[in-house]
Amino acid sequence: RECGSLLRSFDRESLLHRDAVAGVLWDPRSLKTLLVRQFRYPTYQKGPGWMIECVAGLIEEHETPEQAMIREIMEESSYQVENLQQIMVFYASPSCSNERVILFSGQIEARSVEQVSYGGEAETEDIQLVWLSIPEVKSLLNDPTRLIQFDAKTIVALYWWLDQV
Repeated sequence: RECGSLLRSFDRESLLHRDAVAGVLWDPRSLKTLLVRQFRYPTYQKGPGWMIECVAGLIEEHETPEQAMIREIMEESSYQVENLQQIMVFYASPSCSNERVILFSGQIEARSVEQVSYGGEAETEDIQLVWLSIPEVKSLLNDPTRLIQFDAKTIVALYWWLDQV
């Protein structure tokens, strides 16, 4: 059979989903990146449920990806971002969903004191900020037992960031 041809018809399931944005945020003075730690119920069945991720969220119907990224950064960290740049677009899970992740890079200036928790109350988010240095990021990415705390978009973002700094 020729590649790309189908022998018979069949049904497939697909989750139709809005696109999402994610951002690798970093402070150029300290060379640290800002991630968020939050509970993700689907991961609770196979682990602690707490994930360390890039700031991220879904694009609302009336928003551009850039507007959504700025909104998510404010909601999840209350930081003002500078030099926001789109760096890549990829499918989150192309075998079962049409959701794309639009990945951004942005610079922020670290505060000396952070709040205890961030996130939208309407979304029932309980978000803690996590600052990681270059050696800490490298250590976590090179420790296979710790990768489970990251999702795929964060792993992609962190490897991209390490290549840039």
